[in-house]
Amino acid sequence: MIDIKLSSDKTKIIYTEREIGTTKKYNNVDILQLASGFRSLIGMIGDMILRFHINQPEIENPSDFTGIVIIDEFDLHLHPKLQMELPNKLAEIFPLVQFIVSTHSAIPLLGAPKNSTIIKVNRNKADGITAEVLDIDLTKLTPNIILTSPIFDMNTITSKSKKTIQDVRTEDDFEAMQKSDTIDKLLEEKEKEGKKYPDSLFA
Repeated sequence: MIDIKLSSDKTKIIYTEREIGTTKKYNNVDILQLASGFRSLIGMIGDMILRFHINQPEIENPSDFTGIVIIDEFDLHLHPKLQMELPNKLAEIFPLVQFIVSTHSAIPLLGAPKNSTIIKVNRNKADGITAEVLDIDLTKLTPNIILTSPIFDMNTITSKSKKTIQDVRTEDDFEAMQKSDTIDKLLEEKEKEGKKYPDSLFA
């Protein structure tokens, strides 16, 4: 994340990067030293606020702005953590604004507000460009299900370099996978030693 503030003499803007979800900060940097994703985000939100202010100069609080914002390629240059946090954060900061967002990533859908509507854009030679509303409850889905749903139409999301289907990991997250590996290794060692499996493994 980025903390933005004016210098004490109010002559320049200070940008300070910090780790998402923590208060750990890095050194102050110039905007050109920021990662491209942060620069893109600052430019997008800055442009949005400027346009709102031009048309609604009497409003001082961003939460009072009204209008429609269209964002193409929402996930471009953004880290997955930001892709997931930003949709709901924008909805919180600008509650009276309707956001129309396009994306080729499943991650922003994990952070979409509950009242979001999913519209899939289709394109083929016979029908040209069409759009359909998908009745899918995103609040219950993981990225794997989203990618293989009608939203993205992917038949499989396993690695192309896998040797067999048995090589595919099915744990819910990386931590669970590491725990499974630790248990498998311990069981293998116990089996080689001819020892009984400890009850703690099945607790």
